[in-house]
This record gives sequence, structure tokens and C-alpha cells, in this order.
Amino acid sequence: MRGGKPPRWSPSHTESQTPSFTLLTNPKYLSHPSTSYPSRLKSIPNITEDKPAPSSNPKTGNLVSLLTLSTQISRRYEGRETLNLAGYLNLASRGRSLKVGFGVGVKEAKVTVLANDAVDPLLMVDERFSGIVSHAGTAGCLGEHGISLLVQVKAEDKVHTVLFDTGGLKATVINNMRELGVDPSLIECVVISHGHYDHFGALVKVMEELGRGSNVVLHPDVFSAKYALRGTPVGAGLGKEEVERLVEERRAVRLPSLSREQVELAAQLNGLNVVEVAGPVELAPGVWASGEIPLRHPDELSLGLFAERGGKIVPDDFRDEKSLYIKVEGKGVVVLTGCCHRGIANTLEDARRFFESRVYAVIGGLHMGRASHNGIDKAVEKIREANPEILSPLHCSGVRFTARLLHELPEKTVVSAAGTTFKF
Repeated sequence: MRGGKPPRWSPSHTESQTPSFTLLTNPKYLSHPSTSYPSRLKSIPNITEDKPAPSSNPKTGNLVSLLTLSTQISRRYEGRETLNLAGYLNLASRGRSLKVGFGVGVKEAKVTVLANDAVDPLLMVDERFSGIVSHAGTAGCLGEHGISLLVQVKAEDKVHTVLFDTGGLKATVINNMRELGVDPSLIECVVISHGHYDHFGALVKVMEELGRGSNVVLHPDVFSAKYALRGTPVGAGLGKEEVERLVEERRAVRLPSLSREQVELAAQLNGLNVVEVAGPVELAPGVWASGEIPLRHPDELSLGLFAERGGKIVPDDFRDEKSLYIKVEGKGVVVLTGCCHRGIANTLEDARRFFESRVYAVIGGLHMGRASHNGIDKAVEKIREANPEILSPLHCSGVRFTARLLHELPEKTVVSAAGTTFKF
């Protein structure tokens, strides 16, 4: 692909070094039934700060376990280990760690919608959001059921680029990158919010476009099989046999799954790092992928969706779902959501507690398309309590919910499409 390009996360990297395939796992997932690593990835070196890491294997690279690194984590967030991605990738190759810059804000941030269910080349900017929101105004962007957000932040006079989700299976994100003039080789990290096809759909194709040494971050459960019920959502209580019967009756469907083998192969062919991690991880100064979002409000969990774990099909608790948190100096936290399956209130509370700061903006899928009137009422109230300055429902948020926000919170709500950009 782009041979000879050094990983931007490793300042000591030289042309003679082989890019590593790096796997970071949380101890609680080392024996998780849904996590079955290939046999060639089971050897985990004991890496400590005063002991150099073994040299990289040209075929498999280094493997790093949080079990051996937990004492080097500089801060814990409510008992959840936090990682500095740059530091631990450096640790894997150099045997040294880097302190976590927890809570550091960025001077500037830009978020561009690269993939979304909606396209609208005629979309106009409301004057209330002038200087913050802009629309590409191009007829070349394509839409599909999916979401992808490009994040660019400026910290210490350096621009960092992160891609949050890769849209659906039609890979419209690739077309839209070209249409919007986005160079994928500048993307330092790709984060997958959770294991549904409308979020990881174009991942492998995107990996083929990344620069060598770039990182892919996801939860181990992203690879587990997922199911969805047709028609009216129901709560918990369906076993594996019942779900399989519903699939046969076409009242449920098995969703497309992400192949760990394909991701591994794409990483090896293109010189990328794959990071499987359950806890929060710092992607760039002030930019964090959340860990497993606490369910302080269990009733917010999306219903009618299932996952296979340990040979059983169980109601999906979306433990694999990550949101992206960006702390902008003088403003607060910009929250990016994939689908918000863990719930709006749970996600916004997690973001506030994470940085001990107000939520400044919420952009992304909010999964209210099939919500009841009561559910919409509660969600609107939770958003009103959080009081963000900017609110842009995308993807799975739903027409009724978006209309409600435009009616009740018009001074905050932005109608967006593929090609919309936010500047903070």
C-alpha cells in the first residue's frame, strides 16, 4: 500500500522496523466466552516498564495484555482502567510507558459527517449556527443506513485525525471521503462504536486506505454474532432456541457480523495496529473512546436486539458500545454517538462524569426511530437537563424524535446530512 510510511504514534520507529499487529485486552475478557483469539495470538509477553519488550515478530508483531500493564496505568475512572493509546503502543515496541493525559482539552475540534442515512445538497445553515455548522452543498455524497464521523482536533499546534465508525456495507464513506477531499492516509485511528453492520460495514475497505501504523480500536464483543427481531421490540426472555425459531419464521434476522480473521488480515497486509479493549482509551490529547457505559438507567437499553455469547443467544446489553468524547477548552465535552443503545441519559452522564465537565454538543445516532411516545418524552427531558449548546441527531435517531427536538429545542438542534461539518 503506502510502503515506508512510519507509524505516527511511535516517534522512535525506523524504516527497518516491521509494523506490529498489537492486541490489547482487558483481563476480564481474557477468558470471555465470546472472545476466541486465533492460536497464533495466544502468546502474551510479560512487559514491564523496566524490562524491554521482546523484538517484534515479523508475522504477528507484539501482543500486550492489560493484565501485565495494569500497574502502569496512571489513573482509573470509576474502577475502569484507562489507556493512553500512544503510550501503550510505544510500550509494546519499546518497553516503556507514557502517562495518560486525562482531562486535557483541545484548542480546536472539527467533526465532519462522512456517512449518514440522509443526504441533502440543498441543506441550508440556520443563521443561529453560523460559524459553527457548514454543509458541503455537493450532490456527490451518497447516503445509506450507517454513520461515520471524521474528527480533527488541534492540540499543541498539531492536528490529530480520528474516524468514528465506517458506515454501512455499501461503503459510501469511501465515496464521500473522495467527494469531500478527505485523505484517509492522514487518519491516525479508527474507532468502531459497536458490532452492528451499519457501523463497521466499510471497515476493511477503510483499512486498505489508511497509512501504515494507524490504529483500529474496538471492543472484543464487536465480533460476536448479532440478531434483531422484526416488528414490535420486546424485552428480555427469549432463549437461543426461540430466537433461532424466529429466524426460521422470518420474524427475526441474523445481522451481518464482523470477521476477526478479515480484520487481522487487513491489519497485517496494511501495517496497522488493532486494539481490542473494553475500557476507556485516549486516542489523542483530549479525545477519548469511552469504555463500557454504566447502566445507571437500565430502562434506556435498546430492546429487540440479541447477541451470541458462549454459545447462547441472549438479549444484547451492548457492552461493546463506545462513544467518543472530545474535551474542548472553554466549552466542554463534545459527545459523538454511534447508536446510543446504552441510552441517552446513561451516555451523557458518563461523559459528564468522565471529564467532570458540562456536555457542550451531542452529535450522532440516538436510536429513537422506534421509540414510544413516552420514551421520546423521557429522552427529550434528559437532553434538556444536560443542556448542550449543539444537538444533531443522525442515522437511527428517527423522524419523530428529530421533529420533537426541532420543536422543543430549536435553538440547539441542527439538521445534518452527509457532508455537514461542525467547528468548535
